[in-house]
Amino acid sequence: MCKLSQAAEEVSSFTPRPNFITELLILDKSASNSIFNAAFVDETLRTLALLFPQKDHQTKRWLSSQADTEGKPLDAALAKCGNLRTEERRFECFSFWRDRLIILKEAYDESRPKTISQWWFDRRNGEQWYTFWIAVLVFVVAITFGIIQSVEGALQVYLSYKALQGGG
Repeated sequence: MCKLSQAAEEVSSFTPRPNFITELLILDKSASNSIFNAAFVDETLRTLALLFPQKDHQTKRWLSSQADTEGKPLDAALAKCGNLRTEERRFECFSFWRDRLIILKEAYDESRPKTISQWWFDRRNGEQWYTFWIAVLVFVVAITFGIIQSVEGALQVYLSYKALQGGG
């Protein structure tokens, strides 16, 4: 009875950590008596590959910089889910996670940059990006020439006033 209560206490104190989920799915996919539907596991791994591309250096850097509350890194297998080809990235290829991916895409599309560095790195809409930076360049040039012209005008007024004072 003591062992049973001790086991129950261990189970109740167990808190799952997100740093082993991918490895669990990979193991479950290869198991003969899988807990999950094989199509669900396959699509979940493809969704993780979509969100965390294997060959993207920024993703690897971000994953290595993230840690849970105990200082352990996130699931190392996240960066090993592979890459999806262009035709595999369409919403029609996902059935279990389609709605969540659509919500995620809409949130991404609706977000707008807030800082100058975010504007610089945001290349989602190339036409808008070039228009914004051309407008910034025109504004800076206009302000620069405006300041130069104001200083030059003030200098001309000063020199003509001084010439009138000296010559009269």
